[in-house]
Amino acid sequence: MKGTTEGSPPTAGRRRHKAWLAIVGLGLLTATSVPSQEPVRVGVVDLDVIVAATAGGQELRAKMAAMEERYRSEEKRLRDDVAQLRGRLTDESSNGPLPEGRAERQSRLEVAERELRRLGEDRELEARRIEEAALPAVRVEIEPVFERLQREHGYDLILDRAPGVVLLVGEVADITEIALGLLEEAR
Repeated sequence: MKGTTEGSPPTAGRRRHKAWLAIVGLGLLTATSVPSQEPVRVGVVDLDVIVAATAGGQELRAKMAAMEERYRSEEKRLRDDVAQLRGRLTDESSNGPLPEGRAERQSRLEVAERELRRLGEDRELEARRIEEAALPAVRVEIEPVFERLQREHGYDLILDRAPGVVLLVGEVADITEIALGLLEEAR
């Protein structure tokens, strides 16, 4: 699928950084909005690709991958514990009278399930913090690129190609390659 990159931030993260970066676009629009009879020139970029091409985006991807690896191992341990406890409790309930310690195992199962849910919440919170810390550096890199696209290529409006945001995009309107070229020039 066009626009998806291996190792790109999680979907929720992409939505967050896209919403945040949309504010940059609004600032650019208001800087030069002048009533005119001329047609509006609209360009579309794949913001995931642009962000991934920045040094800040690459650093973000590396930090997110490291965080995911940490959480993945802990999640596997907790899921294994939950599965083992459930299996044992199921076996006990189908084999006649309830053995001693069943209440304790049931309690341990509930604690492990709570820890698993909390781990997911902690993962999302940490991902949000990592993204929020990285976005200023990304913004510094891409804001001048969008300003140049507007100034040098005459775009009045630049949209993200995100599904649900843009309903239809012709290839002529996709200026991602031009934006990548300008980003490379800026380095």
